[in-house]
Amino acid sequence: MSSPLEDLLECLRGAGCKPKRNGSEWTACCPAHDDHNPSLSVGIGDDGRVLLHCFAGCSAEAVCSALGLTTASLFSSANPQNGALSKGVFATSDEAVASLARTHGQPTGIWRYTDADGVEVGHAVRFDDPNDAGRKTVLPVSLHTDGWKVKAMPTPRPLYRLPELTGPGPIVVCEGEKAADAAATLGYTSTTSAGGCRAASKTDWSPLAGQDVVLIPDNDESGRLYAEHVITLLGGLDPKPTIRLVELPGIPESGDMVEFIGAQVGCEERARRELDALIEQAQPMAEVDLSQMVTSQATRAEEASPDDWPEPLPVPSPLPSVAAFDRSLLPEAFEPWITDIAERMQCPPDFPAVVAMIAAAGVLGRKVCIRPKKCDDWQVVPNLWGVLIGRPSMMKSPPLKEVMLPVKALIHSAELKHDQLLRAHIQSGQELDLRKAALESRIKSKLRKLEDAEDEMKELRGISNDLAAAVPTRRRHVVNDATVQALSEIMAENPNGVTLVRDELLGFLRSFDMESQQAARAFYIEAWDGSGSYESDRIGRGNTRVEAVCLSLIGTCQPGPLGGYLAEAIRGGTGDDGLMQRFQLAVWPDDPGPWVNVDRLPDSDARSTAYSVFTRLDTLDASSVGAERDQLDFESIPHLRFDDAAYGRFIEWMTERENRLRSGVEPPAIESHLAKYRSLIPSIALIGHLVDGGRGPVPLDPLERAIRWGTYLESHARRIYAPGIEPAIPAARALAEKILKGKLETGFVLRDVYRPRWSLLSGKGEANEAVDCLLELDWLRAEHIRTGGAPKTVYHVNPKALAEGFEPFAPD
Repeated sequence: MSSPLEDLLECLRGAGCKPKRNGSEWTACCPAHDDHNPSLSVGIGDDGRVLLHCFAGCSAEAVCSALGLTTASLFSSANPQNGALSKGVFATSDEAVASLARTHGQPTGIWRYTDADGVEVGHAVRFDDPNDAGRKTVLPVSLHTDGWKVKAMPTPRPLYRLPELTGPGPIVVCEGEKAADAAATLGYTSTTSAGGCRAASKTDWSPLAGQDVVLIPDNDESGRLYAEHVITLLGGLDPKPTIRLVELPGIPESGDMVEFIGAQVGCEERARRELDALIEQAQPMAEVDLSQMVTSQATRAEEASPDDWPEPLPVPSPLPSVAAFDRSLLPEAFEPWITDIAERMQCPPDFPAVVAMIAAAGVLGRKVCIRPKKCDDWQVVPNLWGVLIGRPSMMKSPPLKEVMLPVKALIHSAELKHDQLLRAHIQSGQELDLRKAALESRIKSKLRKLEDAEDEMKELRGISNDLAAAVPTRRRHVVNDATVQALSEIMAENPNGVTLVRDELLGFLRSFDMESQQAARAFYIEAWDGSGSYESDRIGRGNTRVEAVCLSLIGTCQPGPLGGYLAEAIRGGTGDDGLMQRFQLAVWPDDPGPWVNVDRLPDSDARSTAYSVFTRLDTLDASSVGAERDQLDFESIPHLRFDDAAYGRFIEWMTERENRLRSGVEPPAIESHLAKYRSLIPSIALIGHLVDGGRGPVPLDPLERAIRWGTYLESHARRIYAPGIEPAIPAARALAEKILKGKLETGFVLRDVYRPRWSLLSGKGEANEAVDCLLELDWLRAEHIRTGGAPKTVYHVNPKALAEGFEPFAPD
């Protein structure tokens, strides 16, 4: 199947436009006007669509129309196989908007952008802050070759209400969709550009070539700057439009067309007459005015003092807020112990709490599972995976080591017991060897004399069987570093399961990126389930059969490296197989605040209670807690179920959760993570029940705690995945850091941002999003320079953003 580029080039050849390759692009005569010198540039955008730019000013629609094509033919029609969409891609715009609503609440406005044929290509979606009446957030949703995404429309972007811009009369250009809609209520043909006041240059203004344009700016500095940018861009069209500038009287600071009309509620006709008069009085801007404006704009950008710049805004945190840890989530037997550890170590309580739940899960292992449904045999083994995320100063490792001390005590006891058994085994073997040698000598003597030696032969066979008995195996609770082959042998000897503890988890995850480790990756994914078996056959190692593959896992990680790993996974990299989503107890808490010195003895009663819990779980007999086993299934694990009240609540929770996941409103990475809560909630409920000494069916109280755990953990999951799902803010932060470090000086161009291939800024699209964000925050000002070829845009840095005392970043 030919590509859109190949189809377009073939049409250009057929029209006699003689396309020729020029580096990574093509040049050709433009079919939309009488062109003897090639003025049409053809290239491929970052999203795969064909980009057209006529230096004589012809629009992409005009070029396509002259070739008998539509603008839709510039996009690839290839669909993902089997209708599956990539991560972060939605089948419809409504689904993309719904994904934003999950984080930001219901939108208060949606403005739709279309191409010249009326096909929707993008939305501007507004969310108002319920706690701050004057604060709003406008986020883009746009159509790309593979579906709808939560990102800005590809450039050049269409004008708002584009299909309407061919009618008679003046075209009113406002700043913002809401103002443009207000002008339309008065009967005007109106438009604006997408992306806010700093992104006018990313729009295709060619539909206004030769038109009568009335520009009505907002009543503030940014509105006047927007008007100047638009006038500069319109001045570069051919034929040039007639441009009139109208300033609305009587509107407040930062007011616009909405306030102008609102001041005359019920008198729209009067508002129309007043505006008609203002337009009639406005004088068209002469060409000399346009040239002077371009020159003065460039001069102001170069010579502006700090006082000429608006106050920049701090780059917002890319991190959604998270729920604080509520100590009532813990089993009663753990709450005083965890509280004491968090206070003494001055660390977030989230860290020791998560480690305690995973440590308990690891010791409990496969002794008892839970069957969440009343009759069905679906079972959940309560092994858990988790990760503690935070900066080095957040004290991740100390609570990890402290909470694992009860497990270390179990390890010590198991080692002593193993040493005793091993010594007894060796001593017994030595005795058996002596007895065997004596028997063999006696048997030989009898056989020489042709005497009966049957009794001695029978005794010898018994001794040989005793000697062949397996060497006592050591009960393993924890593994720190092991190959898959070694780990499988450990699990074969420890069918209850083990806990893998990795202080720095990212190195462990990155090791799976090597092609030679793909089998290891698959093994760990299997081990997460806790209920399967595993068999490997290797030359040299022979056959290893693991009847029960069960692994709990806990580690620590810093947010920066983990963010890069997750971004790759979300974009479909090596980590895009759901491995990370199995870390259900992943927490990234807020900074706990100022450190204070707490110097006291550990709470001995709380510690003693916790130690006794782990000892009880380690020696737990399933029948002692009322667990049952299927009589007809020899591989079944002893199980408990919910009592009637807990079962009804669990089904209520699961029904709401499953229907939400199936609605498609969640980003795929979040959806995959939350889907694992089907097993997480029953696991936490069972662990809480048994830690507190419960027997019989799991009651409502531990289930309600588990459901609240799910709500708490979901907020952390949204923070963890946010940088990969909505990368614009992290990219803007990365760009701001480069500016603050002097890596980019004022007057830079977009190429200077993505050419060094800095982290989060290595692609043109990422660089575009970062620049757009800093324009909105008044860190940058765009200067549009007319050249003999394509217009050039340079970006000047607000000196106030570099001033001492300015806080460049909002706190996380």
